[in-house]
Amino acid sequence: MMPQVSVVVPIYNTEKYLSTCIDSIINQTFTNIELILVNDGSIDNSGKICDEYALKDSRIRVYHRENGGVTSARRAGVENAIGEYISFVDSDDILPNDSIEILYNSVEDNDIIIGKFIELKENKISKKIHNKKNNYITLNHDQYLRKLIEIGVAISPCARLYKRTLFDDRTFDISTDITNFEDLIMNINIAINSHFVKIIENNVYLYRQHKKSSSHSFTTSLDYVKKLHEIIFETLMKNQLADNYKESLIHNHIKMIERCLLHGSYNKNHTFIQNVFEKSQIINLSFKERILLLIFKYPFFGKHFLVLLTKMRKALIK
Repeated sequence: MMPQVSVVVPIYNTEKYLSTCIDSIINQTFTNIELILVNDGSIDNSGKICDEYALKDSRIRVYHRENGGVTSARRAGVENAIGEYISFVDSDDILPNDSIEILYNSVEDNDIIIGKFIELKENKISKKIHNKKNNYITLNHDQYLRKLIEIGVAISPCARLYKRTLFDDRTFDISTDITNFEDLIMNINIAINSHFVKIIENNVYLYRQHKKSSSHSFTTSLDYVKKLHEIIFETLMKNQLADNYKESLIHNHIKMIERCLLHGSYNKNHTFIQNVFEKSQIINLSFKERILLLIFKYPFFGKHFLVLLTKMRKALIK
C-alpha cells in the first residue's frame, strides 16, 4: 500500500538523540507512513543506528551519503519519497505520538498544514501538550507568502505536512553560502506553488533546544542579512512577485536587524540599515516596529532595553 505520509529525517552526528527521534515516528498513531532516514555523512554511530532500525521496520528506508548539509539531505529525502504528503523531522527532535494523525486529519483542501512547537530543554517539556483544540486559520497563497516573508509564521519546515506536488527543481536550489535561514528560502519556494494553507493550534512537535543547535551557535551579521535579502528578492523577481511584497520585505528587514543587534554584529551606519531607514518612511509600521527603528538609531542603550524585554517575555511565558 502506498504510504500517505513520507517522513524525512536528515541526520548528522546525532547518535545521542536519534533512537528517541525514530521511536517517536514509528510509534505514531497514524501508521500509513514511510520513514526516510538520510545519513548525511555522520562520523559517529548514527548510520549504524539507522541500519538497525531499517532491519526491524519495513517502513524505514536509509540513504547514506557524503556530507552535503541539511538542505541537500532534505532534497535527497524528498526525491526518494513516494507519499502523498511530506513531513520533516530533525534528528534530535521528537514527535508527540498523535502528531501526524492530527496534521493529516486537518488536510481537507489545503496544500500545507502547520502545527505548533513545544520547546524541549534537557529532556523536559516547557509546557503541557493540549491537543483538544479546534482553532485554526486558513490562508490563501498571497496571505501565507506575505506572513512567511514577514516571519509572522514559523519558518522551520518541521511541525507541518506539505503536499508532495509542491516540491520542484527550485525548492532546494539554495546557495551553499546560506547556512542559516535556509528554511525561510525553502519555504518561500514552496509557498509560491501553494494555494491554501491551514494553521492549527495543536502542539505537534517537540523541539530540542541545546547549545549546539544552529540557533545558538550562529552569529547574524548585517552583510549576511543583506545577502539573504538579495536571494529572497531574486526568488520573488523570477516569479514576477517582487512588486507585490516590497512592504513585506521591509518588515522582514526590521526583524532581521533586531536579531543582528541582539545576537550578532551591528553598525547603524551600514548601508543596509540606512536603506531600511529610508524605505520605512513610506510604509505603514506597527508601534513595535517604530520603537525598533528608534532603538536601531541608539544601539548601545537599545540593546540593553531589548535584552531586558526578551527576558521579561520569557519569564511571562514560563
